[in-house]
Amino acid sequence: MPVLKEEDYELPEDQTSVWITVNAISVRVFRTDEGVGVDLYPVGRESEDAIASTYALNDEGEEDEQMCDHDWKHDSYTDNGRVEWQLCKHCPKSRRLG
Repeated sequence: MPVLKEEDYELPEDQTSVWITVNAISVRVFRTDEGVGVDLYPVGRESEDAIASTYALNDEGEEDEQMCDHDWKHDSYTDNGRVEWQLCKHCPKSRRLG
């Protein structure tokens, strides 16, 4: 199984889902007509009912640039004290530095 790097990824248009294992949890991220869903399963029990699920509609992810001027003052630091991410204090938008 390939190991993912700490980067941003995008699900290709021709794929409907992806599985990621995190510790003892299998995570299924899947595309729907209306948005995206996420199901969590214990590893090895992926054919059973999910132990947790969530979803978001496509229009919830659409950003209205008129609504926010992106105040990038909330910094996220790495272990060595370097700023790695900045978060807008007005909306859920973030940006990765360097």
